[in-house]
Amino acid sequence: MSRKSASARMLLPLVLVCAAGTVFGYTPGTYTSSFPGQNGPVPVTVTFSQDRIESVVVGENKETIGIGQTAVKNLPDRIVAAQSLGVDMVSGATVSSVAIMSAVADCVKQAGGDATKLMKPYKAPQVVKHEKLATDLVVIGGGAAGMIGAINASQQGLNVVLLEKQEFLGGASAICGGIVVAQGSEAQCNMGEKSDTPSKMAYDLLHNGHQRNDLSGLTFYALNVGKSIDWAVKQGVQLDTKAGFAFRAEHKTPRVIPFVGGCPQYAQTLREVLATTKTDVKLTTRATKLITTDGAVTGVEAKAKDGTTYEIAAKAVLLATGGYGWNKEMLFRKSYSKLLDVFSDFFPHFTRVRAAFSKVGCIQLKPLEGQ
Repeated sequence: MSRKSASARMLLPLVLVCAAGTVFGYTPGTYTSSFPGQNGPVPVTVTFSQDRIESVVVGENKETIGIGQTAVKNLPDRIVAAQSLGVDMVSGATVSSVAIMSAVADCVKQAGGDATKLMKPYKAPQVVKHEKLATDLVVIGGGAAGMIGAINASQQGLNVVLLEKQEFLGGASAICGGIVVAQGSEAQCNMGEKSDTPSKMAYDLLHNGHQRNDLSGLTFYALNVGKSIDWAVKQGVQLDTKAGFAFRAEHKTPRVIPFVGGCPQYAQTLREVLATTKTDVKLTTRATKLITTDGAVTGVEAKAKDGTTYEIAAKAVLLATGGYGWNKEMLFRKSYSKLLDVFSDFFPHFTRVRAAFSKVGCIQLKPLEGQ
């Protein structure tokens, strides 16, 4: 069980403490309960025989597509298979997971079982299996960048393996602010803004970044963001052009457009497009090492949650592992050397292959509304 799951389980309501009875002795029948999720109540129906949890069904709910809905899909079968409430929750969907587990625990109590004893940590069986694979491209990270990279490569005829440590694709893109910079895109032009240029955008971002921006990255971004947005729209991503431009103080020219359905729908569209390709997506599989030959990266070693290990030979490796925005300890470290030590989940592997870095010690902090 992961450390996150253990901590999250402490959030379960006192119903677990109060539920006293026999662990595997239930009054047969069907029971219902509901607990608050991320976006509203999560109703659960549980059917018991005399000595088993026979089924767990989550009713209609508004949990976030691709994140909370992963818990809705995966947790019921996991609970029934293990006959336990001590199974791993869905990392990244803690609130939804807690709601489901709490509702099932309440149903156990109603049926005369002991939910507290059912909370004993359950260790899923591990397999002893090693696979060797060969592919054109390995993408590490299944957020928007990773999915887009995999989609584009696959559509161009490459064989692609995508590794994602979570149970779902989307990463931060599924919970972002719901807007996108669209300088130079057809959408921006169609909305009436035709005076924008890469230079204007670069100037705005340099001003906002106090002239500390990485110029090569900024230039590449400004010159290509419009074409990237046009590509995404052709894939099915919808921009809410009827809502008009969104205001962002750092952009003096109107160039920020909302997504239809916000980021949850944006991420879901990418998942659906990815599913139409031949990309080999491996969820709950963490990259553990970059394989190098004569100084060049030639593959990746990885390990799945079930214990399966992979050695993947690849012509190219795309790192889309994100940054360190969720690491509170790291965000407030002042030492540049220490900052490098913990940069992202995969940073130690960058140093082993002598990767080059720029502006790693800089981060922009912004207040969150409603926090």
